[in-house]
Amino acid sequence: MSFCETLDRLPASGVIRFVEVEKNMIESDFANGRTDLPEDEFSVLNFCRFIEAAIIGMRMRQCIVPLEHESCYRQIVRRLVSVGELPPYANRLFEVVFRNFPQQMAA
Repeated sequence: MSFCETLDRLPASGVIRFVEVEKNMIESDFANGRTDLPEDEFSVLNFCRFIEAAIIGMRMRQCIVPLEHESCYRQIVRRLVSVGELPPYANRLFEVVFRNFPQQMAA
């Protein structure tokens, strides 16, 4: 099961904790040389960091993720905002952080 499929199946109340655990696992694997961060894991890590930043109100650099991931991540963020798991500004922050992917992909 993919990361996005897992997020879709989790209740909104469990997504934040799952994202925290996933982020810590990927960072630990990378720090200990167990992975070289392929594109999919780098994308997941960027999304996990985005969720963390949105919760604490921190700015984040723009990220590039595969288009299919971007769509999934956007849906998850909207769901989390709609149930109060993320602050309302997270929707706008998402658009700022992940906004240029299609133009960069075409270049």
